[in-house]
Amino acid sequence: MKLKRLQPSQAEEGFTLIELSIVLVIIGLIIGGVLVGRDLIEAANIRATVSQYEKFNTAAHAFQLKYGYLPGDLPNSANFGFTAISSVLLEGMGVTPGNGLIESTNGAAEASNAIPAQETTQFWRQLFVADLINSPISDPGDGPPVLTQGEVGNYFPPAKIGNNNFWVVYNDGSFNYYELTGLTGVNGAYNYPKNYLTPLQAFAIDQKIDDGLPGSGTVMASISLNWNDYGINHLAYQYSQISQYNNGNYCLDITVSKYNTATSNAANTPACSLQLKLQ
Repeated sequence: MKLKRLQPSQAEEGFTLIELSIVLVIIGLIIGGVLVGRDLIEAANIRATVSQYEKFNTAAHAFQLKYGYLPGDLPNSANFGFTAISSVLLEGMGVTPGNGLIESTNGAAEASNAIPAQETTQFWRQLFVADLINSPISDPGDGPPVLTQGEVGNYFPPAKIGNNNFWVVYNDGSFNYYELTGLTGVNGAYNYPKNYLTPLQAFAIDQKIDDGLPGSGTVMASISLNWNDYGINHLAYQYSQISQYNNGNYCLDITVSKYNTATSNAANTPACSLQLKLQ
């Protein structure tokens, strides 16, 4: 029996170079589109985070115009419909209502327990009750609330940048600041700061608000490598004190006084927190 020979049109044919090129171009476009989309989402989150800072400033000063004091620092808060806080309890913790500073517990208690209390938590609650911010904030009551990780967002506004970053407020003895930082709840206490911003994110936020430099201006790098040593003075590990931590795993490149954005791995590794002046 004779085998029938296949005609050229019937034989199996592979992809031509042109067809392979078209496939590769399509794959490249898809990958490029995914990367561009990711970058657009990141840029939108950064803009939203910057907008939060601006809205918080506006809300704090609107509160001050209405009540005569900054939120959290309001004396006799019950007279205005806010949670009553014992003045004895406050003074025992080194807190003085009405002095223009958003204060927490005294330095020793803050460092050992990592618990921001009193004015630092009532700041957000009073802004919410006064209908000046949208983030729902639970009432921390007379003292610091005992919480688990899932409850952190009940007392501090989550940052739009995500990745478990929150907004904290405090003072350094002279000025009030926000801290954009990671915040976790462990054994009923607040564990912070956690450096969850990447150098690229920190740089982008700094540049949109201020000068893009970590050691000057309204926005500065504020880094802690050991939260248990991070007391009421939230500038303890500020830019000027962390020159020894100059390597690819951390937020800054001190040698050029900039955020560590030079290499892809370092630039995209969460290693930063930011201090932003309340103004």
